[in-house]
Parts: sequence; structure tokens; C-alpha cells
Amino acid sequence: MTPAAVKQQAQPPHPAAPPPPSRMTLGAVVSGRVMAPIKAAVYGLEGAGKTTFAAGAPSPIFIPIEEGTNALNVQRSPAPETFGDVLDFLTVLTREKHEFRTVVLDTLDALEPMIWAQVCLAGKKPSIEGFGYGKGYVAALDLWRVLLARLEQLRAAKKMNVVLIAHSQIKKFQNPEGEDFDRYELKLAGKGAAGLIKEWTDDLLFATYEVIAATDEEKERTRGVATGKRIARTVHSGAFDAKSRHELPDPMPLEWTEYRAALTKFYQAGKPAAEEVKP
Repeated sequence: MTPAAVKQQAQPPHPAAPPPPSRMTLGAVVSGRVMAPIKAAVYGLEGAGKTTFAAGAPSPIFIPIEEGTNALNVQRSPAPETFGDVLDFLTVLTREKHEFRTVVLDTLDALEPMIWAQVCLAGKKPSIEGFGYGKGYVAALDLWRVLLARLEQLRAAKKMNVVLIAHSQIKKFQNPEGEDFDRYELKLAGKGAAGLIKEWTDDLLFATYEVIAATDEEKERTRGVATGKRIARTVHSGAFDAKSRHELPDPMPLEWTEYRAALTKFYQAGKPAAEEVKP
């Protein structure tokens, strides 16, 4: 062994670097409401104005999974043919420089067959039912989670709003407290998919038409009359799914200006600690 090697061996080892200080301290505690990019889903009846509502969002870019935007003057990505195409465009929005402030997926129920096709391709099965015992739907849920994770990355990187559009369906609700009844829900067939979307969003808006009660005094009969106004229901009901973490009025006009005004009122009332993005 050379003298240099002996000298190097005799030196004490370098002390281990101290661990970085933890971010989780009482000094880092903040209070108030934090205005973050929007996570909203709007679903409902045909022609109720779901896509028009999303078109009113700040600088929207649509991912046209179906042809719901053809009559609107909006910017849209190439029409995706696979679930991978949707993820690819979200990656482009996340990494590249652009001026878009809202991404709109139109619609979720048109995206679902693409997710199933991806699951079947990976599992080498002819259909989502071919896995047996619901395993295909469980695998599909994993891809829904991948989609939501990509949307979260986009929100974090570019402070973009996310609006998800879907149609509605009437399903029998198994009521544990009494008789079952029909109600409107997201038009997603996969087991657990609708619940995953509802849990992720801050606002789930049910798009419908305003109906008022009109009484015929001669016949002593009351009937519902549609006013033609498009509205959003924001509070859960036995007739439909809906929710809002922003205490939105119920009902409210299905217009982005009304939605934005309600959000502004909510955050102003809560004295937000920080304003990250304006809806």
C-alpha cells in the first residue's frame, strides 16, 4: 500500500450531512381560503348548455372527444382517437408554453370506451367484461386515476382550470333507508368511475331547465311549466347528484359569469390567505 493510500485510509470518514429541515412546522401554518384553479364537472340533459357554459371559461382549450363543440367558435385540440392521445395532449399543455387558462374534456362518457379499449389491449381481452369478476372495471379505474393525476399536474404547472363535461343518465338508487328511486347521475357505466370523478371535483353541476309550478284555478290542477332558462343545480338532491365546495347558490344560471361571480363572493367572504389564480 502506498503512503498516500495509507494516509487516505487513516483519515476519519466525512460526517453525514444533517437532514434538511422539515416543512411541517407550526411557523408554516396559514389560515384563510386559498383560491386555486377550478376543478369542476358539469353534466345533465341534452342541449342544456353544458358545452356553452364551458366555452365561457377563461381562454379555454377543448379536447373534443365527441363533436359537441362543432357549432361553437372555440379552440380545440385534434380529436383524440385513443386514451393515449388525451394524455399526450395534456402533456403538451403541461410542458409547452401557451396562453390557455382552462382545459375542457368533452365528454367523459365518450372517453370511457377509449379507457376500456386501453384496458382490453393491455390485458388482451375482447371486451371489458372479458376479465371476469369486475376486474376489467377495476383496471379502468386505475386509468381514470392516471387521467386525474395528469390534470392535477397541469393545474400545478400552469394554474389551469379544469372543466369536465358529461351527459346524464337515469339510474335506480338503492336507498338503504327506504324505497329505491330513480335519479340523474353521471353517464358512466364503469363501476366506481362516477364516484371517482365526483370525489375529485370541487363543483359538480347538474345542468337542466328551469321549471315553475303553474296552477290552473278552473281545473284546480298544478303542473310544471318550463321557462326555457338553463340552470345549474349545485346541491345534492334525491333527484340528481350535485355538490359544491364553494357554497354556490342553488339553483343558479348556467353561465360562466354567474359561476365566476359566486366563486369571487365565496373567496372574498373567507378572506383568502393567497390568491393563486382568478377563475
